[in-house]
Amino acid sequence: MARRKLRFLRSMRLIGAPLAASRMEAQLGIADTLKSIEDHLFPRFKMTIRERSLYYHFLRHTRLIGRESSLFAIDPLAKQLGLSHSSVRESIREMDQKGCIKIERTRQGHHIRVMLPDEIEGILPTDTAKEQVEIESLYFFSQRRYVNQLIARENGACFYCPRKIRPDNCELDHVIPTSLKGDNSSRNIVASCHQCNTSKQGRTGEEFLRLLYRDEALSQDDLRVRLHELEELHAGKRIPQLQKPLTLIRPPVVKG
Repeated sequence: MARRKLRFLRSMRLIGAPLAASRMEAQLGIADTLKSIEDHLFPRFKMTIRERSLYYHFLRHTRLIGRESSLFAIDPLAKQLGLSHSSVRESIREMDQKGCIKIERTRQGHHIRVMLPDEIEGILPTDTAKEQVEIESLYFFSQRRYVNQLIARENGACFYCPRKIRPDNCELDHVIPTSLKGDNSSRNIVASCHQCNTSKQGRTGEEFLRLLYRDEALSQDDLRVRLHELEELHAGKRIPQLQKPLTLIRPPVVKG
């Protein structure tokens, strides 16, 4: 498979001699498409080695030479790829059902159009999904770096009670304690007042909210709203709005 892919890239002149600027831009575009195919389309459709070989063959003879579709006959195709007639027919049918190609059957053969990753809904990750992955990898407990964003997410109030909080008087709290394997992600770190942070101790967020309700620190409506917010927090629906980090430009070194 690796050798076949190498021959494919060489046939498209994606590797080898240096290219002019315009061709280099085209090269990068094709390379990005191939990366999307390998990283997203093939895994998404769980395509077999045979299906991947057919996909690249169809791609080579359609989209990469500026055609929307081309005519392919089963017998010559099977002979060219060294596959049996029945296996080629079965694989093409499976690929059509998966949605990575579209077929129009005629008496002369199959008109096949290859679908690229950005033409199939749900194949490529959206910007929102990428941002979600990046946020999930951040540690929100260390050095109070995101305290302002957490306070803004809680609308300037303690996550557990109605007290107003500021960056200089709030605490960062693990909704699920670290002793119960709670992590430091935005799904588990909240901004709270000092009193709630101290009183909560080793309880979970839900346990502490119900304790505040029994102590009449929260009304029934307050409890209902906060339990709903807690559910959204764990589901990743309460994402802090983060500013993009600044790019630091180092000053040039002046040699004396």
